[in-house]
Amino acid sequence: MVADSVYGDSRRLGMFLEEREQPYVLALSGKAHVWAGFYQHRVSTLLGSLRQGDSALEDAGGGWRRLSAGDGSKGSRLYEWLRLPLNPPMQEGFERGLLVRRSIEDPDELSAYTVFCGTGTTLEELAQVAGSRWRVEIGFEEAKGEVGLSHYEVRSWHGCYRHITLALFAHAFLASIWAEGIDIEPSQKGVLGAEVGGSESLWAFKRKRGLS
Repeated sequence: MVADSVYGDSRRLGMFLEEREQPYVLALSGKAHVWAGFYQHRVSTLLGSLRQGDSALEDAGGGWRRLSAGDGSKGSRLYEWLRLPLNPPMQEGFERGLLVRRSIEDPDELSAYTVFCGTGTTLEELAQVAGSRWRVEIGFEEAKGEVGLSHYEVRSWHGCYRHITLALFAHAFLASIWAEGIDIEPSQKGVLGAEVGGSESLWAFKRKRGLS
């Protein structure tokens, strides 16, 4: 299932994924609109009604449920979740919905997601998918620092695509090594002949700061 934090407002992307029967959970801004029945609803208006405690709207979603969006640095990331039904898609065996996340500490802090998933998908599963965006963001930050994902001056689409592909492949390789608990000690010269573990290397920089 695809999870994303940027492109939920693009209906073209949603249609593209639905045509291929690819489930998704895409974050929405307040400016986006969703269809329920014969009416188009602005997301910010729906969230405003929930902030005011609209019981009819909450009942339509089966009530709020406290669920984990995955583990964070301080343990399980708990939020309250609500799923509101939207007009069904053309694809058989699938359904659409508006997933709403509410902060436990600040009930006025709401986030919305548009959902396309298989019939019978649980709220727990959707909460986990929505929370997976944090893992994606962490992965991009690691790739920027470890394998130079952002170290490219864009001159062509193909060049940028190849650079991103190779960088993410290198990051995946490193992640698999880290997962095995393997500590890579520099013992050879780099491709340009410089000592990998020299005083000016990235390795030395990280060792000084306890990051290796």
